[in-house]
Amino acid sequence: MAHILIADDEDGDIFREAVQELQPSFNCILARSCQEALSDLLVSPSPTAALIFMDINMPGIDGLQRIGEIRKNRSFQVIPIVIYTGSNLRDDRTKAEATGAAYYVEKPNSFTELCKTLQQIFEKEMILQK
Repeated sequence: MAHILIADDEDGDIFREAVQELQPSFNCILARSCQEALSDLLVSPSPTAALIFMDINMPGIDGLQRIGEIRKNRSFQVIPIVIYTGSNLRDDRTKAEATGAAYYVEKPNSFTELCKTLQQIFEKEMILQK
C-alpha cells in the first residue's frame, strides 16, 4: 500500500478525495501545517511516504522552507515532493526546483482536472495499483 502525505491547510480534504477516487488503496496522511507534516514523517512507524504533496502557502513555516528541511534527512531524500499551490509565480517555481521539489502543480480549477494531474504524477512515479 502506498502512503501519500498531503500537507495543505485549506484544500487537503479535496486533494485526499481525489487521491482516493483514483487509488482507493492509498493511505493518505493529511497534515494541516508544515510542522505537522515533518512530525508525521519523523514519528510515523508506518512505511515512508511514496509521495509528499506540499502547499507553499502554509501557516508558520512555508512549504518551500519545509522541503529544505525534509531533504536534509537522508531517509527522505528519495521521496518525490510535489508542490501543489495556487501560486503561478515563476520565482516560486524556481525556488521549488532549487529546494528539491520533483513537480510544481498549480491548483486546478476543477476536481476532474485535479484527478487528471494526479493520475499523471502517479504514472510517472510508477505507484499506480491495479
